Amino acid sequence: MAKIKFLHGEWTKLVNTAKTQVTAVPTISGTSMGSNNLQRFKRFDDIQKQVNDVVKEAQEVASTDTSKMLQVGQNVIDFDSKSASNISKNAVHIKR
Repeated sequence: MAKIKFLHGEWTKLVNTAKTQVTAVPTISGTSMGSNNLQRFKRFDDIQKQVNDVVKEAQEVASTDTSKMLQVGQNVIDFDSKSASNISKNAVHIKR
């Protein structure tokens, strides 16, 4: 039977790397077209704002999701510890 194991340190490293990569995506700044009367340039400022909104939303989602993923990893550790303790307690009763 294959062995299944969970390495908490590896999990934490992987999740934090994913979070870092998403939060490293830059927003667009300093490219305002200023005042002009050409419609395509007016839309450029709107598109820039929309792109920045999407990037910020993705960063917020990544932050929330990675926090949940880290908590799941901790839950696995806690559950395994509790289960091991219960197995040890039950083993004492069986040996008698």
